Amino acid sequence: MSENYKVFSLAVPNGLTFCGQEIPLKKTHVAEKLDRELLVNTYWHSNTFLMMKRANRWFPTIERILEGRRNA
Repeated sequence: MSENYKVFSLAVPNGLTFCGQEIPLKKTHVAEKLDRELLVNTYWHSNTFLMMKRANRWFPTIERILEGRRNA
C-alpha cells in the first residue's frame, strides 16, 4: 500500500439541519449513526454507488411525503 494513502475519520459537525429540521447531534446514538454513515460513504464507494442507483426509485416517494408535510 502506498505511503501516501491516508485513512482518517471525518469530524461530525456541531450542528446540522435536514429539510429545515435540526438534527439532535447532542444525542450520542444520533452522532454515532452520522459518524458511521460518513465513514461508510467516504471509504466504501460501492455502497455510495448503490445508494445513488436506488435514489431514482425512492426519491419520488420521499418527495411526496415531504410535500405533504409542507402543506400540512
